[in-house]
Amino acid sequence: RHIRKLTQVHTVGGVGDIAVGRLDAPLPAGVAHYALASPQDATPMRLALVTDQTMTVSLHRIGQVSGGKVMLGYDPAIPKTYLRNLIVGDSGNPAFVIDGGRLKLLTTFSTGGPGTGPFYGDPAVTAAVQSAMARLP
Repeated sequence: RHIRKLTQVHTVGGVGDIAVGRLDAPLPAGVAHYALASPQDATPMRLALVTDQTMTVSLHRIGQVSGGKVMLGYDPAIPKTYLRNLIVGDSGNPAFVIDGGRLKLLTTFSTGGPGTGPFYGDPAVTAAVQSAMARLP
């Protein structure tokens, strides 16, 4: 466990509920980071690992990617034990796809149900995030 404080935060306008921030000290080199999912990673019906505020992982499928957003859905072939509705308080939690055994960040949630949020592989979303990061001194 590593404890840091945010010294600056910039919201990313126009592409979803995203904020970037600067920590008061770097994290150790061994702390994992995640690549962003690419458009090729976000194909409909691909499995997504969905996290929530209870640190539970559920399995959903990518439903649609459009206009910088990804909308997830449920697959009736997945047992209900592995499905979960996202609720108030789950916003900001990430969902991932697996590529070659590595997790890639697909979205962070801004709505409930199966989940909808900004698609980090969309060029406009990526550019907006990079622009907000550049404003952090």
